[in-house]
Amino acid sequence: MRIGYATTSTARQELASQLEALHRAERHKVFKEQISPWFKVRPELAKALAPAHQLKEATSETPVILTVHELKRLARNAAELMKTSRCGLRLSRLPVHGCR
Repeated sequence: MRIGYATTSTARQELASQLEALHRAERHKVFKEQISPWFKVRPELAKALAPAHQLKEATSETPVILTVHELKRLARNAAELMKTSRCGLRLSRLPVHGCR
């Protein structure tokens, strides 16, 4: 299962480039929100992580891959990133244009 997550910290920032990149990467479902990363609860991120939690509880071998445009869109620091990844999903970042 491949899931995408796109976010900006303000409503004035655009999501279109992230959404377009996730669409090109053929994610099954894409969650998006415009919310400050300083909020403890990000509703759309929670929805994106839910399938990973459910599959982990069912002891399924089905991998859940969460893809973001940049890791900074997912977490503010390494500790937060590790906490997010503990739910049994794989994290991926879209390749930077011109890099492998």
